[in-house]
Amino acid sequence: DEFFALEEMVAGQEQITLRRYTSRFLHYLAQANLSLSMAGYNTSMNVLTTGVRALMLPFTGGDNDEQRVRTDKLAALGAVGALTPADLAPATLAQRIVEQLAAPHHPIKLDLDGVAKSAAALRQLVAPTASSAHTVITPHAPTLLRSVAVPGAALLESELRPFLEHWQAQPDTVGMATHLFLRDDDIDEDEETLRELLDVALARGVPINLEVIPGTLTDACARLIADHKRFTPDLVQLDQHGWLHSNHEREGRKCEFGPSRGYHQQYEDIARGKELLASTLPDLISPVFTPPWNRCTEDTYRVLDELGFAVFSGLRGKTPVTDYRFQEISVTLDLYHWKGGAVMKEPALIIADLIAQIQAGAPIGLLLHHKVMDRAAFAFLDRLLTTLRAYPFVQCHTFDTLQPLLPQPMMESEWITS
Repeated sequence: DEFFALEEMVAGQEQITLRRYTSRFLHYLAQANLSLSMAGYNTSMNVLTTGVRALMLPFTGGDNDEQRVRTDKLAALGAVGALTPADLAPATLAQRIVEQLAAPHHPIKLDLDGVAKSAAALRQLVAPTASSAHTVITPHAPTLLRSVAVPGAALLESELRPFLEHWQAQPDTVGMATHLFLRDDDIDEDEETLRELLDVALARGVPINLEVIPGTLTDACARLIADHKRFTPDLVQLDQHGWLHSNHEREGRKCEFGPSRGYHQQYEDIARGKELLASTLPDLISPVFTPPWNRCTEDTYRVLDELGFAVFSGLRGKTPVTDYRFQEISVTLDLYHWKGGAVMKEPALIIADLIAQIQAGAPIGLLLHHKVMDRAAFAFLDRLLTTLRAYPFVQCHTFDTLQPLLPQPMMESEWITS
């Protein structure tokens, strides 16, 4: 067996780790100083996704020049170094490796949204007729959404779309952007509903912020969200959602960081969660904090400020969170009623609220909870995002891309009075 032969060759050489297979290939590739491989499609995409330095040897057997063409094009762009069979002599290969490591490295940015764009083109070709306007029947729709009745489909066409057309055409709104973001809470397990939500958002090219519970995050879920973050770094953001999502209040509304817990208790839990996420998902977590149940206290804000969080995201209230170094970017529209159990709001209410918020001009945050979403909810969200994405003035964001567009927080000591 060739693998056993390789094991014998590297025996006793502690600097070499030999693996037959790993489910965390992208994780290891992203940490590598140099990748040495052939130039298959999947390997090339992995190299481009991670931005790692690379030397590639194209396979050319059987008059197959696919890998050679790919390698030549990537080498011309400066993304990889090209090898030939003559470069495989040990001394020559060692020299090429040294040269590649020493050469300036500028990872290129390629458009990797070919699947989403192809799907959009196909949807236009097979757009449903008026008689089937209430049903999603597209061969490329996410699995759970095939042939699913869409709640509020008629209202999306009769109310939201005409408003968007009118708003886009108004002289006083030309050039004005509507900033929109999605926030999904309670990420801790690899669930079919989480995968479905990711499928919907990414298929429509809409960024999504995933709020991760540090203390209950499973290994399987960590792998799932890490892979999505690495493959689509501009469309997936990972943030901290409390510590254990545990209620500490004996009376009143549920709260993990409520009035019964002081500054030091809150600091310990939030810092512990921050540290755990940093070690579990290295270099993948953004400095954003979302409190469970969207509730917390002034002590929580002090802790977040002390720990260097850049963004706080709760549920937008009457009084904005100010006087701290972090930026508040809170959700503004929850798709669900929660009193008495999770029930999706009537589409008419969601659409009316969304229209009013677009007219108001402030950033709009849609709050999602994949754990309670059913097929009808996913179908509505899918059609809603499809409708919104048809209008360029609707710009979709992660917290990281939205924050620089907002007024920066000002400490009270920085205020200027006359």
